[in-house]
Amino acid sequence: MPTVGYAYALAQGVQIDKIQPGQIKSLSNKLIREYILYPYTQVKDLRTNLETSAATEVFRR
Repeated sequence: MPTVGYAYALAQGVQIDKIQPGQIKSLSNKLIREYILYPYTQVKDLRTNLETSAATEVFRR
């Protein structure tokens, strides 16, 4: 049974049989956020460069 990602790729015109798994870069080892909780509070989203001092709100989501 095809997955949602498979159906999405087909809808985008991706030729599934042309995908080479060895050429796909892993994103699992990249940092997404940086948390600094002492001596001050700051959360920075490294993808968008947004920063906030409302760390409690970030942790609640």
